Amino acid sequence: MPTFRPERFLLSEDVDEVLGRLSAEGKRAHVIAGGTGFYELARRGYIPEVKSVVSIMKLGLSYMRKEGGSVRVGATTTLQALLESGTGDAPGLEALGDALREIRPVQVRNVATVGGEVCISVPLVDLPTALLTCGASVAVVSPKGEREESLDGFYIDAFLTRLKYGEIVKEVRIPAPPPGARSAFVKFGRTSYDFNLVNVAISLNAGDGGRLERVRAFVGGIGRAPLRASEFEKRLTGNIADEKTVMDAAAASFEEKDILPSVHGSKEYKYAMIPVVMRDCLLRAYGRGSGAAVH
Repeated sequence: MPTFRPERFLLSEDVDEVLGRLSAEGKRAHVIAGGTGFYELARRGYIPEVKSVVSIMKLGLSYMRKEGGSVRVGATTTLQALLESGTGDAPGLEALGDALREIRPVQVRNVATVGGEVCISVPLVDLPTALLTCGASVAVVSPKGEREESLDGFYIDAFLTRLKYGEIVKEVRIPAPPPGARSAFVKFGRTSYDFNLVNVAISLNAGDGGRLERVRAFVGGIGRAPLRASEFEKRLTGNIADEKTVMDAAAASFEEKDILPSVHGSKEYKYAMIPVVMRDCLLRAYGRGSGAAVH
């Protein structure tokens, strides 16, 4: 396994200095915030080329700002701070609260940051799946200025996002959910403290008689980045969500050959669990705020 031996560490309050260092050193520099994901990458020998560690913890990016029904969350805001803010308890954003509570132990939530959770781009993390379902975007800053990038499309592959050398995520932007929306997140792992084998986040609106008017669903842990369950959404929109319809829609969403196995679960096992986890997630979202139940 390659030895990780960084040579330089930068902790600066000057965003231009941080961006300049990242631009100058390219793949030899690595951004850290809380450092929990960075530690895992370094420990496993995944970043041997990194010579400069660049911290963004003094750039003033720990904040939450509510604007109407939308929320802007600074990149260095800890997961625990976001959980305690109550953002994930708002109607339509419940998937965020569910996902944050699944990240254990609390010591990890007290250190890990929202930006780090978004940018590490590995199948094992939970928050990105929930953020995708809630329609989140990221604000990216570079020496050229600032741009907004939808999280749906931000992920290219494991460890690879749309970020270029010399860019950092400044904040995560969570839009106001559609009126009447409700959402949920469900994680399936070996234990409550383990990484996920499969995680699912679903946002929906239901009309009179329980007919689903809108469904947005993402599944994590089965690909190299969270995957949108487009077939699931298509089959359920306009229908009443009885259990058979939900299970059939979930089973049709992915093919076994496309599932990514892990050390704790084969592709066959994950493929068998996907419809169950998707059903449980939709049941949770559907029942929130209405007392409704799926039969």
